[in-house]
Amino acid sequence: MTKSITFIALSIVLLTTGAFATHIDSAFGLRFGDKLNLDSPNVQKIHGIVNDVYRVKPPKPLEGFEEYLVFVTPLNNKIFRIRAIAQYDDLEYARRDFVHLRDVLNDKYNENFKNPGSKKDAQASTSEDGKGKTIESNGNRVNISFVSGRSFVPTSRSNDNFVYFPRVIITYYSEKEDKTVIENEKIERLRNENDGERYRRKRNARSVL
Repeated sequence: MTKSITFIALSIVLLTTGAFATHIDSAFGLRFGDKLNLDSPNVQKIHGIVNDVYRVKPPKPLEGFEEYLVFVTPLNNKIFRIRAIAQYDDLEYARRDFVHLRDVLNDKYNENFKNPGSKKDAQASTSEDGKGKTIESNGNRVNISFVSGRSFVPTSRSNDNFVYFPRVIITYYSEKEDKTVIENEKIERLRNENDGERYRRKRNARSVL
């Protein structure tokens, strides 16, 4: 569990590696629209939820962030959301890292998008509240949030299953690559076609046998 992240080291990582590119199209070595290799030993299916979500070990992890989740489309397994989570022992450490990372992201993207001559599709918009900031560009966005909600974690005390763990969460999302609804509709059509074909063959068998 993260206690605190070295601010100078984090700034160097965020500003000089591919984890945060000028355009919001990839994170931690994972790119929107790429097909996730479900057979990789670094990819683990998360069961019990509706969406196709996998826990992964990314090619370029960010120091202090232990958990990485990738959301993929249900038919083609293409990446449309990437999430990194850092968990803390101390609320103030979490809040301090959140503020620092938020500022790093803000400086990185606003500096790039404010450059004279930037293309129209590279312009960014931002929104912010006390516990989160979102930067959006061309249908893609990155959000950083600070939360201190409950986690269901077994402890040494039998009646104490809920423990508060502060978190910093960074989420990348591509609306363009989120084809979940379209692919679910296609899956349903294929299922109906297969059901119809099975019914036709069953009816034909009854007439012949």
